[in-house]
Amino acid sequence: VEEIRTLARETGRNAQARLKAIDATLAVIGEAAKVHPTYSEAGRLTKRTPTFKQTSA
Repeated sequence: VEEIRTLARETGRNAQARLKAIDATLAVIGEAAKVHPTYSEAGRLTKRTPTFKQTSA
């Protein structure tokens, strides 16, 4: 039973690390999407100023 507990703790830590990495990746993708030009309601191309935040997992 103790061995199972140890493996479960390790698996939990690994899963938590993966979730943090995914969260950081999604944040970078979200920031990148803000940088690309978008179309206004009038159909004109508009630009947004790039604002990247530094992230680390």
